[in-house]
Amino acid sequence: MFGKKPVPPQAGSPRPAAAPPTPAAALPSGWLMQILTVDYVITGYFAPIDMPLVGWLNVPTQTTITLNQAQVTALDPHTSLSAEIRAEVTVPKSRIVGVIPRDDAGLRSTSVQMLPRVEWAIIHAGPFVLRACFRLAGEMPLRMLFGGVPADMLVVSDAEIRTLRPETNFQPLKTPALVISKSQVHAYYSA
Repeated sequence: MFGKKPVPPQAGSPRPAAAPPTPAAALPSGWLMQILTVDYVITGYFAPIDMPLVGWLNVPTQTTITLNQAQVTALDPHTSLSAEIRAEVTVPKSRIVGVIPRDDAGLRSTSVQMLPRVEWAIIHAGPFVLRACFRLAGEMPLRMLFGGVPADMLVVSDAEIRTLRPETNFQPLKTPALVISKSQVHAYYSA
């Protein structure tokens, strides 16, 4: 009543700039994986590759594996770690006990190089005990596995994994496929 009437903008006058959209949180992409080490479980996303996972892990020039949008959990419940999701976590392959594909795409890539014959075994690797199927070629006996497979990483199937540590942040789990590092295996025998 006593104020000025609003004046509509004239043609050709600039409009006020719209506020820039707030960036949305980047959605994780790739294959969901868990890496088991002697002291940690790292869960995150691995960038898809155009070859079987086990073959890629056995390429000598691939010395690390990097997970994106990853969370690190210490096996020791007394170790203080932030629950924060990290943009990237890189693990030297020499420290890997096992790699667990946690989605269908990663599982398919891991299963491509599985050999047809199964031999149930108990495997002691790092702080873990596994009951799993070694996948063998032809008539190769289980005791010859390490000499018969030149690569360090190999696939086992139908794995049940638990830890030997009395107090741990690791709950026993089952997985249809697991890539294990032969260099982390302490002993194995028929189940």
